Amino acid sequence: MLTFIGAVLVFIIMVDAVWTTLTTRGSGFLAGPLTVGLRWVMRTLSYKTGNRNMLAHTGTLTIITLVLFWLCGLWLGWGLIFIGMPGSVIEDGDMQLANLVRYFYFVGFTLSTLGIGDLRPVGDISRILTSVAAFNGLILVTLMISYAIPLLNGVISRRKLAFHLSLLGDNMTNLVLNAWNGEDFRDLESTIHLVSGEIIQCAENRLAYPVLDYFYSYEREFSLGLQLATVDEALNLLVSGVDKSLLPAESTISNIRKIIQLYLTRCHAAISHIEADVPPLPSLSPLSHSGLSLQSDKTFETSMAEFNERRRLLHKLVLHEGWEWTDVSPA
Repeated sequence: MLTFIGAVLVFIIMVDAVWTTLTTRGSGFLAGPLTVGLRWVMRTLSYKTGNRNMLAHTGTLTIITLVLFWLCGLWLGWGLIFIGMPGSVIEDGDMQLANLVRYFYFVGFTLSTLGIGDLRPVGDISRILTSVAAFNGLILVTLMISYAIPLLNGVISRRKLAFHLSLLGDNMTNLVLNAWNGEDFRDLESTIHLVSGEIIQCAENRLAYPVLDYFYSYEREFSLGLQLATVDEALNLLVSGVDKSLLPAESTISNIRKIIQLYLTRCHAAISHIEADVPPLPSLSPLSHSGLSLQSDKTFETSMAEFNERRRLLHKLVLHEGWEWTDVSPA
């Protein structure tokens, strides 16, 4: 019975590890709840202590927890397999049967492929299972390495893109003012084309590696969710508040909106539980002082109302990354 339970546990752990590391369908059925629970704990501690820097360690802690979870699960599973086969492991010197502790010791150095050591399997079945366990341990370590490398590359790509976007302006009003060249906003087109591909890549990375969301940044310049919300709100301000003749090509704005929507779609599961209202309307006053030709207040309000649901989702994304909407649009 113990052997059967151990085999089932090994199978479940390996399916979860393979699902998480080798597919593009997100975390496995065990890794998913485990990482979500850990993130909830870290967010709760961060809010209760008022120390936002704690969130910055969530990603690293999540990876360490996943690795230990899979290793311990595999260790326990193979331990039960051998314990369920009495007399399957003996001392190499005096031929005494292994006790409970030594069974797990035997499984430990077998999974780590360090060699047999001072214990050895007895019988053909035990020898074959020992070889399978060694291969199993090697496969799991390989999977974890193959998962960690692209994951860290994804973190770097997100930070790089976020910083690139932050250079456009530290909030949506400054972004709009910085994009004004004195005649129109056409210079934004080249910037939008430049970052579009990077946003798509980050969105697809997010689908393959949901754990990317757990790598929070305590610096706003490196928070991708915050920067995407800032860019989108700046586009709302331009489309709804500025004379149409000054705007970039309509297709350019439409395409970047679709790309940001793709990112929001990929993050839906992570932000769906967050409560957030539609953010207050931004003020047109800073733009009026710059001499821009603006729409009437009524036209502005009517146009902005079309984006209410999108703005609410972006508000969720900002809160999810540990920021407030005032970091996007100062009051």
